[in-house]
Amino acid sequence: MIKKLIIQWFLIIVLLGLATGCVNSPEPKHSSQYFPLQPVPNELIGQVWLEKFSFNGVVKRSMLVQTELNKNGLSLVAMTFEGIPLLQSRYHSETDEIESNSTLQMGLDPAQIFHDLQSVYWPQARLKPYLLPNVRLVEQITPHQRRDFYLGEQLIRKIDYHHNQITVVDLVQGYQLDIMRLTTELTASTKSSNDEK
Repeated sequence: MIKKLIIQWFLIIVLLGLATGCVNSPEPKHSSQYFPLQPVPNELIGQVWLEKFSFNGVVKRSMLVQTELNKNGLSLVAMTFEGIPLLQSRYHSETDEIESNSTLQMGLDPAQIFHDLQSVYWPQARLKPYLLPNVRLVEQITPHQRRDFYLGEQLIRKIDYHHNQITVVDLVQGYQLDIMRLTTELTASTKSSNDEK
């Protein structure tokens, strides 16, 4: 009985520490590596994705990421597989600002996560006009879909698409990101009607 009480108090103290340790700070304006962050394309507005992100680089980490796309920008929540929130962030496309709440100091860079998402999912026609000088994007479809970003003639980022698994390799920053889609594409209206149940 006492052991159970001690465990309950320990959990309460940890949760209170997490709640009071939240940081809410707007990120400064940023410049993404290969293109500035872009508004959500019309064909993606209203979608909600749940994905598993696995980072492999200086730090190895896996997490669940829920992304919601709307006409004002992108919102994401990163959490552990146990449901503990790690990062809540929103990119406002009209003001080009990023707001973030982080419960744990995990070293997650919301601007980089938004950049990764856009380099993977935005149509190349939306990205190409905004690529930084001397950066080019080449997309091929066979035998599977692949996107390559080059700086001059040097390959700097490659993205391979295999069914519900996407692999991003950033050769400049030295990391790999594996993205696995866990849900079919939901719409915001589907999500809200499911939330009401």
